[in-house]
Amino acid sequence: MVKNELTYAAAAGGSMRASAKGSNAQVMGMQQALKDKGFDPGSVDGVMGPKTTSALRAYQKSENLTTTGRLDGDTRAKLGVPVSIEKR
Repeated sequence: MVKNELTYAAAAGGSMRASAKGSNAQVMGMQQALKDKGFDPGSVDGVMGPKTTSALRAYQKSENLTTTGRLDGDTRAKLGVPVSIEKR
């Protein structure tokens, strides 16, 4: 078995950390904003997985934004996700 931060977090009963694509809190904020706007990112868990990326692309397309699947500045502003969110 390959051990990494995800296996250790799961074994410790903790949550998984977000990838390098964004902070956990920022991804959670984006996921909640997408959900509030009717786009299903899956669980609001702070993980930038395929379902979140797909929901983000669909949102970007619906808003005539560049469809990147990434939380860029224009998408962040349109969704209302702050640039930096403090961690707990």
